[in-house]
Formats: sequence, C-alpha cells, structure tokens
Amino acid sequence: MAALKALKARQAAERLAAGEAYERTGYVAADELGRPVHPEWYTGEFHRVSDRANVRRIQHRYIKPATPRLNGKVERSHRIDAEEFYRLLDGVMIDDTKLFNDKLTEWENFYNYHRPHGGPGGQTPYERLKQKTQTSVK
Repeated sequence: MAALKALKARQAAERLAAGEAYERTGYVAADELGRPVHPEWYTGEFHRVSDRANVRRIQHRYIKPATPRLNGKVERSHRIDAEEFYRLLDGVMIDDTKLFNDKLTEWENFYNYHRPHGGPGGQTPYERLKQKTQTSVK
C-alpha cells in the first residue's frame, strides 16, 4: 500500500511539472506525461535489473494458440472450462465478482475432489496427487 501511495504522490508531482502537457489517462503505470507505459519498457527494465544482479535472462517462447500438440494440458483445461463450468452458469451473465469467484471456487472444488476423470483409473486430481505423494514405509 505504501508503494502505491508513493507512486500516486510521484505522479501528482509529475502532473504539476508537466502542466497542460500531462494526459489524464487514469493509468496506474504511466510515464511522466501520464501516457501508458509501453510493455517493452518492462522487458528492458527486467533485463537491466537481471544483468545488474548477474542473473541469466529468461526468454519466453510463444506457441500458436489452440495447438494441443504443443500445449495440450492447457488447451484441454480451457475446453473443459468451456464445456462444464460455463455450462453450469447456463448463459447467466454474472457481473458480481464475488458471486463469480464463489461459483468458480465451487467448480474447482468439484473438479479437483469429486469429478471422475478420464485419466489414471478415473481418479480425481486430488486422489492422483495423494497416490503420487504417499511415501511407502517398509
């Protein structure tokens, strides 16, 4: 919270210094003239900080969207969400964040602890995790 307050104070000072040149965009991440910060700036800043810390850079490799052979688990998860979670909403538009999050939590609980899966022996993700993490005592 202190960092956001400091940012707000800095932006107020920049707005005063820039006068009429300052654009009131309402962005939290804005340059000294109130304009949105271009995403590449963050990449460059991350690289500068990483270099100073002598940490190897992370390189992201993007894949084509909707390519199950490259990203099968995520694509399948999106399909299941679309077929099952959103179907539960039955076309009802929920514009209340808390209500939506409550419904999503209810779905996640069902999905992870109660819904049989097509994978190993029809186990739920929780049953599979329990099986994989149990240590055998001899």
